[in-house]
Amino acid sequence: MLNLGLRTAVETNDPEKVIFNFSSRILTSAEKSLLSKGLNLAIPPKQLNYGDFLQPFESLYKELLRTQSEIEHKNISDPISATMRDAAFECLNSYDPKLEQNLSKNEYQALQSLLKDENIVIQKSDKGNSVVILNKSDYVTRMEALLADTSKFKQLHIKKGCDYNHIANQEIRISKALRDIKNKGAMSDALYQDLNPTGTQPSVMYGLAKIHKPTVNNVPKFRPILSAVNTPTYKLSKYLNQLLKPFTTNQYTTMDSFSFATDINLQNSSLYMSSLDVDSLFTNIPLHETIKICSDLLFRDQPIVDGLMKEDFEELLTLATTESFILFNARYYQQIDGVAMGSPLGPTLANIFLCHKEEQWLNNCPLTFKPVYYKRYVDDIFVLLPHSGCLEDFCRYMSSQHQNINFTSEEEADDSLPFLDVFISRHQSGFITSIYRKPTFSGVYTNFDSYIPSIYKASLVSTLVHREFTICSG
Repeated sequence: MLNLGLRTAVETNDPEKVIFNFSSRILTSAEKSLLSKGLNLAIPPKQLNYGDFLQPFESLYKELLRTQSEIEHKNISDPISATMRDAAFECLNSYDPKLEQNLSKNEYQALQSLLKDENIVIQKSDKGNSVVILNKSDYVTRMEALLADTSKFKQLHIKKGCDYNHIANQEIRISKALRDIKNKGAMSDALYQDLNPTGTQPSVMYGLAKIHKPTVNNVPKFRPILSAVNTPTYKLSKYLNQLLKPFTTNQYTTMDSFSFATDINLQNSSLYMSSLDVDSLFTNIPLHETIKICSDLLFRDQPIVDGLMKEDFEELLTLATTESFILFNARYYQQIDGVAMGSPLGPTLANIFLCHKEEQWLNNCPLTFKPVYYKRYVDDIFVLLPHSGCLEDFCRYMSSQHQNINFTSEEEADDSLPFLDVFISRHQSGFITSIYRKPTFSGVYTNFDSYIPSIYKASLVSTLVHREFTICSG
């Protein structure tokens, strides 16, 4: 029997757990009710797009043709095609947004009021799928403070109206490098055409609030993200990323929470549990050193990879990582060190750097505080140490190995420690694992009343967050 009580349970989210309001705006009860539904809530559009609406029906028909052909070796007859066409047009013509409305009158008015307030930014949190509200001035100030780090970013003083020329020059530089490699026979015409950038745009930077970290003057820290799709280096980055993927793991990495939970259950539970975190890993990765590491690894056993020689690869990887043209609040910047979250190469370069370095660091680690067990997922590390006194020495040792990389640590409490989304507890029989949710976990998923067809989503995240993207792009 269907449990009708499930609907109420799914719909009801505690605003105090979902909404993190760092702004000076006092939310009304209707605004809290609206936002507690989550930014994934999709509201029905005023009218359906003709082509987009029919596309799923066409895809279904093609899938039926394929399946029928595989099973009976014959195509579906025209009557089925006509029936599906009639059903599609019936749905299209009978659509009435008033009948599909999933917001109350007060909630709809609250949405309009929030949209008109240009003094706030509404966004998803970095973790937990919560709703974060910030003063626009605080958001811009904190993000510009990140970009003011001259060791990582350089402001480009581009005259108004000349940004197109800068993008065009980027495309020319990348195209020339690709063409030179193609002309000496190291790249096919097809690959050149695929990687050659045309009609591109600058990457737009935005920040996601780290509500799981301590605030500074009641303003959260931000994780900088680049929207890098259709940038001059995007297609080149995706290509190079595939070449480098095999070097992103080693014996110390764990693939996911499931493999970690399986592995930890086999370990000696008398050892002391601790975890380490790399502070701001992506922005602190030494870029040129990492490019050299990638090149040495890729060409370790062969002089040519996918037609590329080592110097060709280094030139392309340098272009892909240093030609990042960043736009925020109508100002342009270039990232000169570190790797960007949002770029296809970001996680790959970070993992390759740590994979290479941690092998050296652990091999040279003094035995007096060396971990018996060490597993890492990107920038999160779980270790089992001989005893509690080892943690401070090990964390200090790891932080001293590279000037760019600093570690923070957390130790077990009451024979328990969370890692990723796994909660590890020590019992007489060994380690026991269960699901762990951070205190900032909102429990918000797609709302029960959300207007589900994804191609028609006019979701809160696409309406409310649109202002933030406008701020970023100026």
